[in-house]
Amino acid sequence: MPPDVTELTTVLTLCYRNGIRLPTYMITPDVRRQLTDMIVPPRVEPEEPDALLRRAFTAHAIIKASVAAIGGSEARALRLLLDLDGKEKRSVTDRRADAAEPYDITGGSFLRRHQRTVTEALAAEIWRRLTAAQPTADPQAIPMPSPCPGHPASHHPRMPSPHPTSPPAHHPRNQPNRVTGEITIPAVASQPQASPPPVEHYRPRRIREDPEPGARGRNPDLRPVR
Repeated sequence: MPPDVTELTTVLTLCYRNGIRLPTYMITPDVRRQLTDMIVPPRVEPEEPDALLRRAFTAHAIIKASVAAIGGSEARALRLLLDLDGKEKRSVTDRRADAAEPYDITGGSFLRRHQRTVTEALAAEIWRRLTAAQPTADPQAIPMPSPCPGHPASHHPRMPSPHPTSPPAHHPRNQPNRVTGEITIPAVASQPQASPPPVEHYRPRRIREDPEPGARGRNPDLRPVR
């Protein structure tokens, strides 16, 4: 599990006093050894003789990569505070004064205003890298629950569907002929028509003639009602 950012900030601040210019400094039995254990914790106890040295080199590389990822004046200040680029031993007061130059302030003002801010940025970047390196579970590797208790899911046969479906039959409508390329449209069956009525039940339609000129206005079919 990645370390807590607040605790990691405190340990990094304590490491400013002696610095971690070399990876071998991180196996010293003081707060620098604690920093190594926080970033790269031991896998087993007791560990092999060279396991601590390998963890120290790994933790030192993670710190340098995190400082480089921050960049800017903050990265320069962190390299000076941690003495990553030093060629000779210098006090933390002198290194802090050099880190304050880009801010145009004194070392004491840098300590009060900016040192915790840049240290928290470094701790957060280390935490981010350690979190991203954590292995995640593969969803495909998680076994699915078995539908039948007592039987693994991989040995459970798939039950056939109670209503098997057959593939739809190929309909020849609008399919081009493979030889001629013409499209054949099948004829639609017509509905049977009703036969005409028999002759004995057939009554011819009566054709009405025009009335005589003198009888215009009278209807010969009307009879007076008595």
